[in-house]
Amino acid sequence: TWQPDAVALTKPANAVPAPEDDPIHPPRGLTFRRFRPAWPAEVAIIDARPHAVNAQELHDVVRVARGPFHLSGRWWKSGAAWALEIWHVELASGATYQLSRTADGWCVEGVLD
Repeated sequence: TWQPDAVALTKPANAVPAPEDDPIHPPRGLTFRRFRPAWPAEVAIIDARPHAVNAQELHDVVRVARGPFHLSGRWWKSGAAWALEIWHVELASGATYQLSRTADGWCVEGVLD
């Protein structure tokens, strides 16, 4: 399955060499820092788009919203299917977050910085 967080991360073996000082391909774009666990959120919707977000440490108005991006999987197995609606939102404070909506509601999955 390609479901986010469907795998568990473990510490690599001590025999893995340290990364080189200068990578061949320099990093580009934003880095996604996932909140584990995701923050449950209340999201106000206007014109079918997120307008404001209220979560643990986050209470702000959405300036720009990109999405929805739809993900789903295991639809072929009854009772095991999953579906996500993902949004990238830039808030009035200037920070960019990833929100997701499932049948259980909204959550803040992480920050893009």
